[in-house]
Amino acid sequence: MLNETPIDGGPIAYADGTTQVNGDGIPISYTVGEGDVFEFVAKRFDLGTAYLWSINAVRRDGKGLYIGDVINLDPTTVTSVGNENGVAYSHLDRLSDPHLPQK
Repeated sequence: MLNETPIDGGPIAYADGTTQVNGDGIPISYTVGEGDVFEFVAKRFDLGTAYLWSINAVRRDGKGLYIGDVINLDPTTVTSVGNENGVAYSHLDRLSDPHLPQK
């Protein structure tokens, strides 16, 4: 089983962006570099891909990584909601039209 506390193993192929740490030196976020792949970012920090995706799902649109994109490594550091372009999602944007009420 992989950790839920990130441990930076250092830059690796497809995950050589920049890490931000908290006051205790624990990685809290990662800035995507050129050619980074989400699965390799998870591997670099010894985190499960599904776990890393889940703590970032609130702000990701599933289209991949972009240079300069910030990935949260700790669920307590999520301070904003939006996609890689900073656009906040609204659940109303994802409803069918006409919207059927829940029963």
